[in-house]
Amino acid sequence: MTVAQKEKTQRDIITASREVFARKGYHKAKVSEIADRSGVGKGTIYRYFNTKAELFASMVDDVSAEMARRVKESLGETESPVKQLEIICDAHMDLFEQKLSIFGILVNEGLEPTGIKKHDVVSRWDRYLGIVEDAFIRGREQGVFSCKDPKKAARIFISALWGLLRNAIIFNVEDPRNEYGDEFLRIFLEGV
Repeated sequence: MTVAQKEKTQRDIITASREVFARKGYHKAKVSEIADRSGVGKGTIYRYFNTKAELFASMVDDVSAEMARRVKESLGETESPVKQLEIICDAHMDLFEQKLSIFGILVNEGLEPTGIKKHDVVSRWDRYLGIVEDAFIRGREQGVFSCKDPKKAARIFISALWGLLRNAIIFNVEDPRNEYGDEFLRIFLEGV
């Protein structure tokens, strides 16, 4: 098997795991179901991932990498820090709409029951938070934002945005972008 074929198999397994974890949740999902969905044998899954938790962690990493990629592409050469935060918010809403059940798993089950360590999650999301932090740094440099610590501001912003999406899951809000999007940014940037 070539390197490209191995990478495709691993990618197919991660994609299938998203679908199975989304439908069943972490604890009810079976590796055999993921194998069936990805078109490989159960043993093949374990050739690429030592445990179900490791596969889940790779799926979470895949989601965070996708989010970082989408945001970077969307930001392009955007100079306005306010516009950058709007783009970041939109990217979250887009991912939420497309992968609603993945957000549900992360919100409802969290990561601790899966065996994923907190420091692993932090390292996976740090690269994405760096993109958000850059928007706050630029805003502070331009005098648009008055935050003292852009890294903390980025974490607070993302935490508030995830809280908003968690709220959408709990209260069955089908379109959080239209329901909350503009108001979320207005409150975050201007205050209540």
